[in-house]
This record gives sequence, structure tokens and C-alpha cells, in this order.
Amino acid sequence: MASEKRVRRIAGSIKANVRMLLGIMLVLGVGLGLSFWRSAQVTAESGEKATNFPRASIPVPDKVPVKSPEDSPESTIVTFGNSSLITVNDNTTASPYPSTITVSGVNPAFMTSLRVSLSTITHSFPDDMDIVLVGPQGQRAVLMSDAGGGGDLIVLPALGFEQSAATAIPDETTLTPGIFRPANYDITGTDTFPGPGPGALFNAPADLSVFNGTNPNGVWSLYIVDDAGTDSGLISGGWQLRITVPTVFTVNSAADAGDGTCDATCTLRDAIIAT
Repeated sequence: MASEKRVRRIAGSIKANVRMLLGIMLVLGVGLGLSFWRSAQVTAESGEKATNFPRASIPVPDKVPVKSPEDSPESTIVTFGNSSLITVNDNTTASPYPSTITVSGVNPAFMTSLRVSLSTITHSFPDDMDIVLVGPQGQRAVLMSDAGGGGDLIVLPALGFEQSAATAIPDETTLTPGIFRPANYDITGTDTFPGPGPGALFNAPADLSVFNGTNPNGVWSLYIVDDAGTDSGLISGGWQLRITVPTVFTVNSAADAGDGTCDATCTLRDAIIAT
């Protein structure tokens, strides 16, 4: 009997220990579950906050469009022309000789570039034409000599010369409308311009930059010679000078109140007058 009680006591003790162990495991499981759930909630909230957090914007400077020098407020373009007919006579000087343009009222010290344009050209052999430009201060430049080959120019609407042009006027290719760098293809250097012309052509460079920095005011002279027989032509629309000078701003200081602003008589203007 005593042994049976002892067995039951041992069995009861084992059951109690098992129940206690199961209880402990249950408590630990619930605790761990709550801990994992809380961790997941915190992670989710952190992710949501990170997603909704506004990103700092990086300021991007506005792009400034690149402008050509002619668009610059520091430059002023002035044009002068002579629309009278120039007759390119066969194997002699043109009529008139020279053709002239008088420039006035331009800032005298700051000429920065020059374009020369001929209008409505016809010639049965343009290679015969030698053209030199002489400025009012004595500088001179060849525009073309022995250029353009022998292709007839029926009507060439416009032919321009500018030192910054991408290509030189062609040697043998038929001339087309456009703006070209001057060129002298006379390899002998013997072309001359009778008086009152500029003399031997080889003394004049094919370079319009010789006029940069000079005073453009005064008489400009265009000398044209046809240097071979049989062919002739016309420059029916005459010619034009396109001069670039810096813009000069002047303020009537006597009418300035001294506070950086102008009153009714204070003027701010683009001046191209001689100073």
C-alpha cells in the first residue's frame, strides 16, 4: 500500500512539474510573440516614415542661352551702303573707279569687325575680277582676286566677305550666295590697280581684320579691275559696309539726382556718335 502511494506521489509530482514547465513555456512563447510583433510594427512605421519623408531638393541653376556676339548688348551694328551700279569693264578699271561709301557718326576708336557685301553680280568670267577695299585711314584689304573660276554668273544676288566666315571664297568653284573669307589666288603677285588705285595688289593682304581698331569714319573706297580680255560684268545693286562697334552708354550727369536714378531730363541711350 505504501508503495502504491509512493508511486502516485511520484506520478503527481511529475505531472505538476510538467504542468509548470508547460506554463513557463507558454509564458515565454507569448512574450516572444509580443516582442516580434512589436518589432515588426516599429519597422513598418519606420519604413512608412522614411518613404513619406520629403527629399531635399537640389537647386539647379537656370541655363543661360548662348548668344552670338551680335546679340550682345555690348555691340552695335551700323550699316552704310552705296546702291549705285558698278560696271565691270572688260580688261580695265570698273566704272566708277573707285565706288565710295562715306561713314559718319560712328564711335571712332573701337571698330571690332567688318562685313562687305556686293549685291546682284553678273560676270561672264568672275576669275577676271580683282577687288580691293581701302579704308578712310589708309588700310587696305583684298576681297577677291582670281577667285570663282570661269563659270558664268548670271545673277548672284549677294556675295559677302567677313574675316570670321567659315570658308574662304573658292578658287575654281562657281560662286554662290554666301559670306566668305577674302582670298587672293594670284600666285604671280602682279595684279595692279591703276591710279588713283592702291597700286600693286600684293601689297594688300586678303584680311579684313586690318581695319579692326581703326576709326571707320570717312570715305571707304572699293576698287575693281577686270584683269583679262573678252569678259565683263555688272554689280547692279552696289555694295554695303556692315560695321560692328561697342555700345557706348552715356548719362547726362547734370540731370542725375545723385541717387542712382534719372529724372525726366536724364537720358540713357545707345550712342554711336563720335566722342
